[in-house]
Amino acid sequence: MNTQAHGIMFHHFHGGEHIKAQGFLSAQDFDDLLTWYGKNNNIIGAEEFYEKAIGGKLGKNDVVLTFDDALRCQYDIAGPVMKDRGLTGFWFVYTSPMTGVYEKLEIYHHFRFYMYPEIDDFYAAFFEAAEDIKDMLKVDVTAGLADEKWRGYKPESTFYTDNDRRFRYARDYILGADRYNRVMDAMMEAAGYDYEKYVDLLWVKEQELKALHKENHIIGLHSHTHPTTLGMMNYEDQKAEYATCKKLLEAFLPTITTVSYPCDSFNDDTKGIMQELGVKMGFRAYPIENADPFFIPREDHSNLFKTMRNQ
Repeated sequence: MNTQAHGIMFHHFHGGEHIKAQGFLSAQDFDDLLTWYGKNNNIIGAEEFYEKAIGGKLGKNDVVLTFDDALRCQYDIAGPVMKDRGLTGFWFVYTSPMTGVYEKLEIYHHFRFYMYPEIDDFYAAFFEAAEDIKDMLKVDVTAGLADEKWRGYKPESTFYTDNDRRFRYARDYILGADRYNRVMDAMMEAAGYDYEKYVDLLWVKEQELKALHKENHIIGLHSHTHPTTLGMMNYEDQKAEYATCKKLLEAFLPTITTVSYPCDSFNDDTKGIMQELGVKMGFRAYPIENADPFFIPREDHSNLFKTMRNQ
Protein backbone atom coordinates (compact mmCIF):
# COMPACT_ATOMS: atom_id res chain seq x y z
CA MET A 1 0.00 0.00 0.00
CA ASN A 2 0.98 3.62 -0.49
CA THR A 3 3.62 5.21 1.71
CA GLN A 4 2.73 8.78 0.76
CA ALA A 5 -0.36 10.96 0.75
CA HIS A 6 -2.96 9.61 -1.65
CA GLY A 7 -6.60 9.22 -2.54
CA ILE A 8 -8.77 6.13 -2.47
CA MET A 9 -10.61 5.72 -5.79
CA PHE A 10 -14.20 4.50 -5.69
CA HIS A 11 -16.62 3.72 -8.50
CA HIS A 12 -19.62 1.42 -7.98
CA PHE A 13 -21.78 0.62 -4.98
CA HIS A 14 -24.78 -1.66 -4.56
CA GLY A 15 -27.89 -1.59 -2.43
CA GLY A 16 -31.55 -0.65 -2.82
CA GLU A 17 -32.19 0.05 -6.50
CA HIS A 18 -28.53 -0.38 -7.40
CA ILE A 19 -27.48 -3.80 -8.65
CA LYS A 20 -24.80 -5.97 -7.06
CA ALA A 21 -21.91 -7.03 -9.29
CA GLN A 22 -18.17 -7.63 -9.51
CA GLY A 23 -16.23 -5.08 -7.46
CA PHE A 24 -19.29 -3.23 -6.12
CA LEU A 25 -19.36 -2.23 -2.42
CA SER A 26 -22.33 -2.19 -0.07
CA ALA A 27 -22.75 0.55 2.54
CA GLN A 28 -21.46 -1.87 5.17
CA ASP A 29 -18.46 -2.82 3.01
CA PHE A 30 -17.64 0.86 2.60
CA ASP A 31 -17.98 1.57 6.31
CA ASP A 32 -15.83 -1.44 7.22
CA LEU A 33 -13.16 -0.39 4.72
CA LEU A 34 -12.97 3.12 6.16
CA THR A 35 -12.66 1.74 9.69
CA TRP A 36 -9.91 -0.69 8.69
CA TYR A 37 -7.93 1.76 6.55
CA GLY A 38 -8.28 4.54 9.08
CA LYS A 39 -6.36 2.54 11.69
CA ASN A 40 -3.05 3.28 9.95
CA ASN A 41 -3.94 6.29 7.82
CA ASN A 42 -5.25 9.79 8.43
CA ILE A 43 -8.47 10.01 6.39
CA ILE A 44 -9.23 13.72 6.06
CA GLY A 45 -11.83 15.83 4.32
CA ALA A 46 -11.56 17.15 0.79
CA GLU A 47 -10.97 20.80 1.63
CA GLU A 48 -8.18 20.00 4.10
CA PHE A 49 -6.52 17.64 1.63
CA TYR A 50 -6.77 20.22 -1.15
CA GLU A 51 -5.22 23.02 0.90
CA LYS A 52 -2.40 20.77 2.05
CA ALA A 53 -1.77 19.48 -1.48
CA ILE A 54 -1.43 22.85 -3.19
CA GLY A 55 0.56 24.16 -0.22
CA GLY A 56 3.00 21.25 -0.29
CA LYS A 57 2.05 20.27 3.27
CA LEU A 58 0.51 16.82 2.89
CA GLY A 59 1.62 14.30 5.49
CA LYS A 60 2.64 10.85 4.29
CA ASN A 61 -0.40 9.26 5.96
CA ASP A 62 -2.96 11.77 4.71
CA VAL A 63 -5.70 10.11 2.67
CA VAL A 64 -8.84 11.41 0.98
CA LEU A 65 -11.84 9.69 -0.58
CA THR A 66 -12.46 10.20 -4.31
CA PHE A 67 -15.36 9.19 -6.54
CA ASP A 68 -15.08 9.00 -10.32
CA ASP A 69 -17.91 9.35 -12.84
CA ALA A 70 -20.53 11.04 -10.58
CA LEU A 71 -22.66 7.92 -10.24
CA ARG A 72 -26.01 7.85 -8.47
CA CYS A 73 -25.01 4.72 -6.55
CA GLN A 74 -22.12 6.68 -5.00
CA TYR A 75 -24.45 9.42 -3.85
CA ASP A 76 -27.13 7.03 -2.57
CA ILE A 77 -24.91 4.44 -0.86
CA ALA A 78 -21.57 6.06 0.03
CA GLY A 79 -22.94 9.55 0.68
CA PRO A 80 -24.90 8.74 3.86
CA VAL A 81 -21.98 6.75 5.33
CA MET A 82 -19.67 9.71 4.80
CA LYS A 83 -22.19 12.10 6.33
CA ASP A 84 -22.45 9.92 9.43
CA ARG A 85 -18.66 9.96 9.74
CA GLY A 86 -18.30 13.67 9.08
CA LEU A 87 -16.20 13.03 5.97
CA THR A 88 -16.12 14.80 2.62
CA GLY A 89 -14.46 13.76 -0.64
CA PHE A 90 -13.73 14.64 -4.25
CA TRP A 91 -16.42 13.85 -6.84
CA PHE A 92 -15.12 13.84 -10.41
CA VAL A 93 -17.80 14.44 -13.01
CA TYR A 94 -18.03 13.83 -16.72
CA THR A 95 -20.77 16.06 -18.01
CA SER A 96 -22.29 14.61 -21.18
CA PRO A 97 -25.22 13.00 -19.27
CA MET A 98 -26.14 16.47 -17.99
CA THR A 99 -26.77 17.51 -21.60
CA GLY A 100 -28.99 14.49 -22.32
CA VAL A 101 -26.21 12.64 -24.17
CA TYR A 102 -25.82 9.44 -22.22
CA GLU A 103 -22.22 8.33 -22.46
CA LYS A 104 -22.11 4.69 -23.42
CA LEU A 105 -19.34 3.51 -21.12
CA GLU A 106 -21.62 3.52 -18.08
CA ILE A 107 -24.62 2.24 -20.04
CA TYR A 108 -22.54 -0.68 -21.26
CA HIS A 109 -21.29 -1.26 -17.73
CA HIS A 110 -24.85 -1.47 -16.40
CA PHE A 111 -25.90 -3.70 -19.29
CA ARG A 112 -23.20 -6.29 -18.73
CA PHE A 113 -23.85 -6.62 -15.01
CA TYR A 114 -27.64 -6.38 -15.28
CA MET A 115 -27.92 -8.97 -18.06
CA TYR A 116 -25.00 -11.25 -17.11
CA PRO A 117 -24.81 -12.20 -13.41
CA GLU A 118 -21.31 -13.59 -13.97
CA ILE A 119 -18.81 -11.27 -15.66
CA ASP A 120 -17.10 -14.15 -17.49
CA ASP A 121 -20.44 -14.96 -19.13
CA PHE A 122 -20.48 -11.43 -20.51
CA TYR A 123 -16.92 -11.70 -21.79
CA ALA A 124 -17.74 -14.95 -23.60
CA ALA A 125 -20.81 -13.34 -25.18
CA PHE A 126 -18.83 -10.24 -26.14
CA PHE A 127 -16.09 -12.11 -27.97
CA GLU A 128 -18.71 -14.27 -29.69
CA ALA A 129 -20.60 -11.14 -30.82
CA ALA A 130 -17.38 -9.56 -32.13
CA GLU A 131 -16.64 -12.75 -34.06
CA ASP A 132 -20.16 -12.82 -35.54
CA ILE A 133 -19.84 -9.33 -37.03
CA LYS A 134 -16.10 -9.27 -37.78
CA ASP A 135 -16.74 -8.84 -41.50
CA MET A 136 -18.74 -5.69 -40.83
CA LEU A 137 -16.17 -4.47 -38.30
CA LYS A 138 -13.29 -5.29 -40.66
CA VAL A 139 -11.36 -6.39 -37.57
CA ASP A 140 -10.75 -9.90 -36.26
CA VAL A 141 -10.61 -9.61 -32.47
CA THR A 142 -9.67 -13.26 -31.97
CA ALA A 143 -6.68 -12.87 -34.27
CA GLY A 144 -5.74 -9.61 -32.59
CA LEU A 145 -5.55 -11.28 -29.20
CA ALA A 146 -3.51 -14.23 -30.43
CA ASP A 147 -0.12 -12.60 -29.81
CA GLU A 148 -1.11 -12.14 -26.14
CA LYS A 149 0.01 -8.52 -25.93
CA TRP A 150 -3.09 -8.06 -23.81
CA ARG A 151 -1.23 -9.69 -20.90
CA GLY A 152 0.78 -6.49 -20.51
CA TYR A 153 -2.27 -4.20 -20.52
CA LYS A 154 -2.26 -1.87 -17.47
CA PRO A 155 -0.04 -4.02 -15.23
CA GLU A 156 -0.65 -1.56 -12.39
CA SER A 157 -4.27 -2.79 -12.21
CA THR A 158 -3.39 -5.87 -10.21
CA PHE A 159 -7.06 -6.55 -9.51
CA TYR A 160 -7.74 -7.26 -13.22
CA THR A 161 -8.31 -10.91 -14.17
CA ASP A 162 -6.97 -12.28 -17.47
CA ASN A 163 -10.43 -11.87 -18.98
CA ASP A 164 -10.61 -8.27 -17.73
CA ARG A 165 -7.36 -7.51 -19.52
CA ARG A 166 -8.37 -9.31 -22.74
CA PHE A 167 -11.64 -7.39 -22.86
CA ARG A 168 -10.13 -3.98 -22.15
CA TYR A 169 -7.25 -4.49 -24.57
CA ALA A 170 -9.70 -5.58 -27.29
CA ARG A 171 -11.92 -2.57 -26.55
CA ASP A 172 -9.20 0.08 -26.50
CA TYR A 173 -6.55 -1.17 -28.93
CA ILE A 174 -8.06 -3.71 -31.33
CA LEU A 175 -11.55 -2.32 -31.83
CA GLY A 176 -11.38 1.32 -30.84
CA ALA A 177 -14.42 3.30 -29.73
CA ASP A 178 -16.60 3.12 -32.86
CA ARG A 179 -16.22 -0.61 -33.47
CA TYR A 180 -16.58 -1.40 -29.77
CA ASN A 181 -19.84 0.54 -29.70
CA ARG A 182 -21.11 -1.48 -32.66
CA VAL A 183 -20.46 -4.74 -30.85
CA MET A 184 -22.11 -3.58 -27.64
CA ASP A 185 -25.11 -2.03 -29.41
CA ALA A 186 -25.64 -5.30 -31.28
CA MET A 187 -25.53 -7.21 -27.99
CA MET A 188 -28.02 -4.86 -26.32
CA GLU A 189 -30.41 -5.06 -29.25
CA ALA A 190 -30.23 -8.86 -29.28
CA ALA A 191 -30.90 -8.93 -25.52
CA GLY A 192 -33.81 -6.47 -25.69
CA TYR A 193 -32.05 -4.11 -23.26
CA ASP A 194 -33.48 -0.55 -23.29
CA TYR A 195 -30.96 1.75 -21.57
CA GLU A 196 -33.45 4.64 -21.33
CA LYS A 197 -35.22 2.75 -18.54
CA TYR A 198 -32.14 2.99 -16.35
CA VAL A 199 -30.46 6.38 -16.98
CA ASP A 200 -32.02 8.00 -13.89
CA LEU A 201 -30.32 5.32 -11.77
CA LEU A 202 -26.90 5.78 -13.32
CA TRP A 203 -25.77 9.40 -12.82
CA VAL A 204 -26.23 12.19 -10.32
CA LYS A 205 -27.87 15.35 -11.57
CA GLU A 206 -27.34 19.04 -10.96
CA GLN A 207 -29.29 19.04 -7.70
CA GLU A 208 -27.16 16.26 -6.19
CA LEU A 209 -23.94 18.03 -7.16
CA LYS A 210 -25.22 21.24 -5.58
CA ALA A 211 -26.06 19.29 -2.42
CA LEU A 212 -22.58 17.77 -2.31
CA HIS A 213 -20.98 21.19 -2.73
CA LYS A 214 -23.15 22.59 0.06
CA GLU A 215 -21.85 19.82 2.34
CA ASN A 216 -18.23 20.83 1.52
CA HIS A 217 -17.41 18.04 -0.90
CA ILE A 218 -15.27 19.18 -3.83
CA ILE A 219 -16.52 18.70 -7.39
CA GLY A 220 -13.87 18.20 -10.08
CA LEU A 221 -13.37 17.60 -13.79
CA HIS A 222 -13.44 14.16 -15.40
CA SER A 223 -13.78 15.25 -19.08
CA HIS A 224 -17.04 15.74 -20.99
CA THR A 225 -17.63 12.40 -22.73
CA HIS A 226 -15.22 10.17 -20.75
CA PRO A 227 -13.02 8.82 -23.56
CA THR A 228 -11.02 5.82 -22.37
CA THR A 229 -7.91 6.99 -24.26
CA LEU A 230 -7.73 10.74 -23.69
CA GLY A 231 -3.94 10.55 -23.78
CA MET A 232 -4.12 9.56 -27.44
CA MET A 233 -5.99 12.75 -28.35
CA ASN A 234 -4.31 15.79 -29.84
CA TYR A 235 -3.96 18.99 -27.80
CA GLU A 236 -7.09 20.70 -29.13
CA ASP A 237 -9.43 17.73 -28.67
CA GLN A 238 -8.14 16.95 -25.21
CA LYS A 239 -8.50 20.56 -24.10
CA ALA A 240 -12.02 20.70 -25.52
CA GLU A 241 -13.04 17.68 -23.44
CA TYR A 242 -11.96 19.31 -20.20
CA ALA A 243 -12.99 22.87 -21.12
CA THR A 244 -16.54 21.71 -21.95
CA CYS A 245 -16.75 19.85 -18.66
CA LYS A 246 -15.55 22.90 -16.75
CA LYS A 247 -17.96 25.28 -18.48
CA LEU A 248 -20.98 23.07 -17.78
CA LEU A 249 -20.11 22.55 -14.12
CA GLU A 250 -19.31 26.20 -13.50
CA ALA A 251 -22.75 27.16 -14.79
CA PHE A 252 -24.09 26.16 -11.36
CA LEU A 253 -20.99 25.60 -9.16
CA PRO A 254 -18.01 27.77 -8.14
CA THR A 255 -14.73 27.64 -10.06
CA ILE A 256 -13.53 24.07 -10.63
CA THR A 257 -9.84 23.58 -9.80
CA THR A 258 -9.41 19.79 -9.51
CA VAL A 259 -9.36 16.87 -11.94
CA SER A 260 -8.98 13.12 -12.19
CA TYR A 261 -7.85 11.64 -15.49
CA PRO A 262 -10.31 9.10 -16.96
CA CYS A 263 -8.77 5.62 -17.17
CA ASP A 264 -5.46 7.22 -16.08
CA SER A 265 -5.00 8.36 -19.68
CA PHE A 266 -2.99 11.55 -20.23
CA ASN A 267 0.01 12.78 -22.21
CA ASP A 268 2.67 15.50 -22.23
CA ASP A 269 0.02 18.13 -23.04
CA THR A 270 -2.26 17.34 -20.13
CA LYS A 271 -0.62 19.28 -17.30
CA GLY A 272 -0.32 22.40 -19.46
CA ILE A 273 -3.99 22.12 -20.41
CA MET A 274 -4.94 21.87 -16.74
CA GLN A 275 -2.90 24.95 -15.90
CA GLU A 276 -4.53 26.90 -18.74
CA LEU A 277 -7.94 25.94 -17.34
CA GLY A 278 -7.05 27.06 -13.82
CA VAL A 279 -6.84 23.56 -12.37
CA LYS A 280 -4.45 23.26 -9.42
CA MET A 281 -4.59 19.60 -8.42
CA GLY A 282 -5.17 16.24 -10.12
CA PHE A 283 -5.36 12.54 -9.36
CA ARG A 284 -3.86 9.52 -11.06
CA ALA A 285 -5.51 6.09 -10.82
CA TYR A 286 -2.53 4.18 -9.42
CA PRO A 287 -0.29 4.23 -6.31
CA ILE A 288 2.73 5.68 -8.10
CA GLU A 289 5.51 7.58 -6.30
CA ASN A 290 4.93 11.25 -7.01
CA ALA A 291 5.41 14.75 -5.60
CA ASP A 292 3.52 16.72 -8.27
CA PRO A 293 0.08 18.00 -7.09
CA PHE A 294 -1.25 17.46 -10.62
CA PHE A 295 -0.61 13.71 -10.39
CA ILE A 296 -1.48 12.63 -6.86
CA PRO A 297 -1.55 8.82 -6.55
CA ARG A 298 -4.61 6.80 -5.65
CA GLU A 299 -5.30 3.33 -4.37
CA ASP A 300 -8.19 1.49 -5.98
CA HIS A 301 -10.76 0.40 -3.43
CA SER A 302 -10.80 -3.10 -4.95
CA ASN A 303 -7.18 -3.69 -3.97
CA LEU A 304 -7.73 -2.38 -0.46
CA PHE A 305 -10.93 -4.34 0.06
CA LYS A 306 -9.22 -7.54 -1.05
CA THR A 307 -6.33 -6.93 1.35
CA MET A 308 -8.74 -6.23 4.19
CA ARG A 309 -10.67 -9.41 3.56
CA ASN A 310 -7.47 -11.46 3.48
CA GLN A 311 -6.29 -10.22 6.86
